Amino acid sequence: GRSLGRPFRYGPMEAESEPIVLREDDDNKRNANKRPRRELFQDMIDMQSFDGPQLLCVGGSRGVIKVVDTVRKMLILTLSGHGDEIYDLNFCPTDEWLLLSASKDESLRLWNVKTATNVAIFAGHEGHRDSILSLAWHPLGDKFASAGMDTTVKIWSIEEGTEVSNAIASSAKVKPRIKDASLEKASDRAAPFRTVYEQMPVFSSNKIHTDYIDCIQFVGDLVLSKSISNAIVLWKPLLSKANRGANKAGHHRLPNEVIALREFTLTKCDVWFVRFQTDINCQMLAIGNTNGEVKLWEIGSNPTKKHFAYLSHTHCVSTVRMVSFSPDAKCLVASCDDATIWKWD
Repeated sequence: GRSLGRPFRYGPMEAESEPIVLREDDDNKRNANKRPRRELFQDMIDMQSFDGPQLLCVGGSRGVIKVVDTVRKMLILTLSGHGDEIYDLNFCPTDEWLLLSASKDESLRLWNVKTATNVAIFAGHEGHRDSILSLAWHPLGDKFASAGMDTTVKIWSIEEGTEVSNAIASSAKVKPRIKDASLEKASDRAAPFRTVYEQMPVFSSNKIHTDYIDCIQFVGDLVLSKSISNAIVLWKPLLSKANRGANKAGHHRLPNEVIALREFTLTKCDVWFVRFQTDINCQMLAIGNTNGEVKLWEIGSNPTKKHFAYLSHTHCVSTVRMVSFSPDAKCLVASCDDATIWKWD
């Protein structure tokens, strides 16, 4: 989820409050209600001036992204396009309306949530050759990295002046289209938005890991990536133009050289979809394992030093899939396979 618009103050939760539950048949039930067509499209039009609390975006096996208003407890938008399961979602750090999604269909998609527009698709000639498991934005929001089952890390650019950057600017001007032409004024009709297809990343390398890469994150201009081979590696991609060139056949060659800076050795972490996280200042690194244990390192410390903290509990014995630091880095939360959530101070 991501906070959109002005800060919103939440009141105390009422005892009779019910959780928001999304199921696969939600869309069918929504259609069964037979709401007026104009009212259905109004939900999307409302996004143009949305200035409310946090929106929650979820995706899964159907390849559809659902956007939920967590206060009104309603589904306000669905984003369709992926042809298979969605493995990761991430909002841009510099533009709160831009959302990236990674899928089993070997593609990444960039969405403008405000206008319900698929801005760009990143796949094809130099794209991934297997499921994409993880993606991460650069702190400046001008590029992002992706990784997956093809053991490759790719970096894609959306810097100013690129075709994707121009498409982002155009997508902000798109008006929601109403399928029933009788409800739409002729003056409001516009040509459909043309999604950009980007096939060339600015960096691609399989020199960091030899197995599935299921978690990746930028640390400034450096990259942290984790493989199921029990290792997290801190490394630097060499993106300079000097590393670009052509092979003997004259074909374009992408930069692929890296400088490995540090390796964090893991134990009992050889299953995929076990994800690490750093604190907001990228000073600490935390990850769980299949035994229900969590280890923490200081990223900038001496590479020879082991983890500085080890968290465990006699009743926490299932796989820790994800961890998350509080904004002040004084608390850590871990979610486990047995549907439990653990908090450490």
